[in-house]
Order: sequence, then structure tokens, then C-alpha cells
Amino acid sequence: MKLSEKAIDRLVAFEALGWLIVVVACMTGFGWASMWVVGFMVAAHMLVGSVHNNGVHKKFLIYPIALWLAVFLISMAGMQYYYFLFWDSPSTFLILGMHPSSFYMHVVYWWCSIACVPVGLILHTKYWLPDEAWERFEKEANLKKEETTR
Repeated sequence: MKLSEKAIDRLVAFEALGWLIVVVACMTGFGWASMWVVGFMVAAHMLVGSVHNNGVHKKFLIYPIALWLAVFLISMAGMQYYYFLFWDSPSTFLILGMHPSSFYMHVVYWWCSIACVPVGLILHTKYWLPDEAWERFEKEANLKKEETTR
């Protein structure tokens, strides 16, 4: 997927606007709603960070970025659904010994969502860090190392 400089700038502007929305939502008692914005902000951040030669490889876009966003949104939906369902009374059931909203937070978000990113980075390294980019980085790092040792 090709991304123009303008599109990348818009994604960065969206991230900045997103933080403003998050702060205002939290200050006005809607912190739970701000989590939806955070999901899209993180996905935009991952997208901007994975751009190489004005594009993102489709495989990397699907996994881990889109999959992470889907799992994140499912975890937020489950967490908020059960939180509001049982906000004034104890849960009538447990999932793996946890309150249902805690299950969505700990298992779905932390275990599934967070685990999919490093696995995706490892599986698709060639798409977000091509060999020529790594070699350029190593060359620059070695030049700086030589400059500091002089």
C-alpha cells in the first residue's frame, strides 16, 4: 500500500488530535470512551513507523497491524460491555476465575493483542526493516562510533 508524504503527515496529525481527544475525554469523565481512540492512534503509529519507500507491505498491514487493531477493539468491547453490565453488582459468572471484564483486559488484550505484535515483527521483518535499511543503519552507527572514539 503506497502512502504519500501528505498521507503520512495526516496520520501524524491524527495522532496529535487523538491525544487531545483522550485528554479531554478523561478530564470530562469519559476515559473509557477514549480507549477507542487510543486503539486507532496506536494503529496509525504502527503504520507510520512501518513505512518504507513511501509504502507499507500488504502482509505487514494485515498482520500485525490490522490484526492487532481487531483484537484491541474486541478486547475494549468485551471489557466495556461487562464493566457496564455489572457496574452496580457482582458478576454472575467468571471466566478463568476472573470477572469477565478482567478476562478481556488480561487475556484478550494483554496476552493476545500484545503477543501478536512481536510475532508479526519477527515473521515480517523483511517488510518493515529491509536489508538495505538495516545496512544503512549499521553504516551510520559505525560512522558515529568511529567519530566518538577519536
